[in-house]
Amino acid sequence: MLRLVSMFPHLHREPTASAALGGHEEAKTIQERLRREEQITNYDLTFHKKDGEWIETNVSVSLLRDSDGTVIGTLGVTRDITEQKRAEEALRRSEERSDALYRVSNLLAGAHDTDEC
Repeated sequence: MLRLVSMFPHLHREPTASAALGGHEEAKTIQERLRREEQITNYDLTFHKKDGEWIETNVSVSLLRDSDGTVIGTLGVTRDITEQKRAEEALRRSEERSDALYRVSNLLAGAHDTDEC
């Protein structure tokens, strides 16, 4: 599991990691949004792992504050949704093939009907 804590060690500084597909700019955008909203839920990110593999993740992250209200860190949950995304893509391709076969079968059925006249 990846930890977003490494992306946002201190909100007043630049992000120290650019693991997200969008790189440093996306990490900076997320950091600014977190500073504004204090919580981000269900944000999809793609990470490049050290072994070279790309994984799809869903991230929720909140600011951690001390008793004085000072930001002392972030708390995040990252779920690996790579398999879910692959399954969704396979389903989409399968539906496209089914639609194409349906259209072709209708065309063939129509051509067959006109041959009988």
